[in-house]
Amino acid sequence: MAVTDVRTTGLDAAWDALNAESFYTGGPWLRAFAERGGMHPHVAWSDDGSAAALAYDARSDATNPRYTHAWLYEDALRTPVEAFTLLGGCSGYAGHLPAAPGASAAARRAPVRALLDALGHDAALLPHLTGEEAADVVAAGVLPGRPVPVLGMVTAAIDLRGMTTPEDHLASLSRTSRSGVRRDLRRIEASGVRVTTSGLAEVVDEVAPLLGQVQAHHGHDGSAEGAAAYLRLCAHGDLARHAFAVVARLDGEAVAFALGYRWGSGVAMRVSGLRYDVAAATGAYFATYFYEPVRIALEAGCTWVDLGGEALESKTRRGAHLVPRWALSVGADVDPAAAREVTRARLADLHAQVGDRADQARLDAWDAWHARLAGTSPSPAR
Repeated sequence: MAVTDVRTTGLDAAWDALNAESFYTGGPWLRAFAERGGMHPHVAWSDDGSAAALAYDARSDATNPRYTHAWLYEDALRTPVEAFTLLGGCSGYAGHLPAAPGASAAARRAPVRALLDALGHDAALLPHLTGEEAADVVAAGVLPGRPVPVLGMVTAAIDLRGMTTPEDHLASLSRTSRSGVRRDLRRIEASGVRVTTSGLAEVVDEVAPLLGQVQAHHGHDGSAEGAAAYLRLCAHGDLARHAFAVVARLDGEAVAFALGYRWGSGVAMRVSGLRYDVAAATGAYFATYFYEPVRIALEAGCTWVDLGGEALESKTRRGAHLVPRWALSVGADVDPAAAREVTRARLADLHAQVGDRADQARLDAWDAWHARLAGTSPSPAR
């Protein structure tokens, strides 16, 4: 089975068909970051074309920390991992191993095993899967041996199935959430903020300083030049066709923006930028990152919006639901019992962060899901 480098072979329509609901493993994102972003995925297919996989030749000191054993497994990692095979993507906290419905377990195993053999590392990591996909990967034996699971992080998403208008979404919320959303909308209208949507490339220079402010707030490079370079990368090649920028302006000056992508039946929100001294008072952040993307998604007939993994409390208060993201490790020296405790500690932190939006029944179900992935519980609650 051939293992190919995306830089030299590219990705075709068949790849995108298998990744139709997974933006961060879709061809436009992978090609852009292979050509301009220094990320070089390797790809393998099953012989019958029903399954595929992508992997990176990764080093822990040169990878997003949330895609490393050390960050994901914390004290459960007994021996540091320097180099490893990173499976299923390296961006967006949305890992995926693509396969057609009905693909056999053998077909799904074959490309993964080919990549593991080709890259040759003892350790491999498959992070940020949904619970359903993680359970499916374990049940099918896609990874060799017995993977050690851990709850890596939790993201937020909006389920728009059965809805056609923003009013439908509002009606689906609890009374408390509806009241909060209405307050937001009144504040946005009263502030005089005007919200528009365009292609990303058209507004890069205007919104780059806003992204720079957010980057600086989180301790990263806050230069407008660096932010503009990143945004141009986010609109490179075929990505431009899927990207949109929502910009909020006050008296003609941009005060907040959000970058999103239309992909398959959904919208994936990527980054936001804002003027901290204005965005909170005007509601511009939620206008650009939340309410306008919901409208865009509904107008396009989409059924989901991925909001990423930050600010979970404020997102759930506005109707988003929580999505646990699981990691699976093979070949690394990880203590399975300690990994279970890492999961439980993260569940406790989540409850402290979002309160009853992560109620005890849900936390117990996710704890039981860990046991299922570890093979220590035959039939946990979902």
